[in-house]
Amino acid sequence: MSREYKFKREILFKRGVLAEFEALAEQGLIDVFYGDESRVSLLPCVPYGWQFADAQVAMPSERGDGVHLDALSLSVCRLTVIVLDNASVHRKAVTDRGRLWQERGLFVWFLLTYSPHLTPIKP
Repeated sequence: MSREYKFKREILFKRGVLAEFEALAEQGLIDVFYGDESRVSLLPCVPYGWQFADAQVAMPSERGDGVHLDALSLSVCRLTVIVLDNASVHRKAVTDRGRLWQERGLFVWFLLTYSPHLTPIKP
């Protein structure tokens, strides 16, 4: 079986599972959330900069909170599925904490590598 055929077959499978998740969510049986590896931070990270000698430069910021799956796992009221991309940082977190989250009703489901078209949060 070629790699291309296997990848296409996996895409069809993932699309089917995502459709099932969405159908169950529409019936109110589960909650489904989508995420990706990007995170917006209001804390600027500027390792270097440039300005005129007589100019004053400021970057005001505030600390923002992201979604933490540990906290989310404590507040789920019904089966909850988090759909994430295949970033290694996500896989590491699930390896470390996944069993605990599942016991609380929170499941993490990964998309295929290089398949942003499968999630509604990607353009």
